[in-house]
Amino acid sequence: MKRYYKLAAFCILVCGMLLPILSHSKEPSLSQTVEIKLKRLRDTAGISALVSDYSSRIQSSQILYRGRQAVKYSTVANGSNYWSDGRFMPGSIMYNKKHYDSVYMNIDAFAGNLEIKIANTDISLVLDPEKVEAFCIGKRPFVYMGSEQTLLPQGYYEVLYCGEVVLLKGVRKLLMSSVDNMNGTDGIGYDDPHYKMGLATYYKYLPYYYYLNGNEVKRLKRGRHILAFYPKERRAIKNYLHYKYNYATIDIERYIVEVASYAESLK
Repeated sequence: MKRYYKLAAFCILVCGMLLPILSHSKEPSLSQTVEIKLKRLRDTAGISALVSDYSSRIQSSQILYRGRQAVKYSTVANGSNYWSDGRFMPGSIMYNKKHYDSVYMNIDAFAGNLEIKIANTDISLVLDPEKVEAFCIGKRPFVYMGSEQTLLPQGYYEVLYCGEVVLLKGVRKLLMSSVDNMNGTDGIGYDDPHYKMGLATYYKYLPYYYYLNGNEVKRLKRGRHILAFYPKERRAIKNYLHYKYNYATIDIERYIVEVASYAESLK
């Protein structure tokens, strides 16, 4: 009997040690989390259109359009506080576990907020980020990486590539001042035909890129830094890019996406 109790106690001890490990191993990695969020957005697309009850659709929309009103900045500056420019574009969003289509959205990269536009008005609302799972602005997919993880700075990210690895892009806007011409990608982030040369204040465009492989997270400060993750395929990748682009310089976004997709095709 004593032997039985000792064996039982040993089994309980072992199970107690293994259970946290096993439960932890079932949690999705960071790159899998991005993929899951995008999959939910895709899988629920069209479901909202199947809801035939008009009152249900209205009630659902009221939940989405319940955010606080976005701040209108009084500072006069070149460029835009938004992710790319000030235009709100239609798209779909997974918000509070519900899918919404034909929502006009833009990201305030200065404040880090996702805003939605109320139809036929100049009013935009700020959504609760912890209720945002994934969304598309046009054909560009985005995710919110929030308090459920600690490996990335919390915020909104554009998903540039989602395969065996994931490539994310974040954007910050800072209010700065310069007498130089800051129009274009290296300044305000885009070419503004209405740029005012006599105005020194501008929104500085600061993009940043991340490479995700499981729970491995690396910031890519330069495009070529991604080659470090493909030591065996490095020569083939460089030859491929030289041949495809005839040694021309390409921007960092296209470069890292080309590298990741071509490296995956070699496996």
